[in-house]
Amino acid sequence: MSLIFHSLEPFRQQTEELIREAISRFKGPKRLVEACAYALCGEGKRIRPSIVLMIGGKQGAPAALCVEFLHTASLIADDLPCMDNDAMRRNRPSLHIAFDEETALLASYALIAEGYESLSQMEHPASCQRALLEISLALGLQGVTGGQYIDINLDVPDKENFLELIDRKTGALFESAFVLGWLSRSSDQQQIIEVKQAARSFGRIFQLSDDLDDAESDQKKGAPNGCTFFGRKWVEEKIAEELTLFRRLAQELGFSHLLH
Repeated sequence: MSLIFHSLEPFRQQTEELIREAISRFKGPKRLVEACAYALCGEGKRIRPSIVLMIGGKQGAPAALCVEFLHTASLIADDLPCMDNDAMRRNRPSLHIAFDEETALLASYALIAEGYESLSQMEHPASCQRALLEISLALGLQGVTGGQYIDINLDVPDKENFLELIDRKTGALFESAFVLGWLSRSSDQQQIIEVKQAARSFGRIFQLSDDLDDAESDQKKGAPNGCTFFGRKWVEEKIAEELTLFRRLAQELGFSHLLH
């Protein structure tokens, strides 16, 4: 995945600038604004908003901020004691540790609202309407929220259910990043199915690569991991399969340089 990070580095820097500018415009209770800023300003990789900017160009800025705000909101919720109960996020205390649980919960609500407000600034009305649908599906029952529910109630899955978990919890926001980037540069919605297919493969490559890297630590924590469930060979073969599919679709859609 280091190749991906290298390809996206210029867009990551653009994302950091956009986030700083957005934070300067936040209005509300001082401590809640500070909590939102704290959550947004950790050492995030900014992969999702960078993908939006890579595909959509400068006009993708509103959508890029939306994706990053919603992703950050989901991380705040994931870290809460009632969910994954993680005390660290992005190499520093999680938001509910640095502030408190009530403020963390409200910050996640606030960032969701800020994300939708940013999305409303997309240039093309038809694209904005479709983007609103896509991001709502990604965040809701069919996406991240449903995926988190599956995750915390997961026993030992079969391969189909495990891939569904990846597609919902990890892949859904990657799918949004690709689609919103696509919609930012064009009102043409004819190839969105292919864009989604490419994004799904990308999300699987991303998560399964993490599973390879984190196999030992995930096993100690009891966290879901493809290597634990099905073995490293299956994970490596699945990555290769999805990589072949992604490269073909990306070539057709014009962003194959993402994995070069």
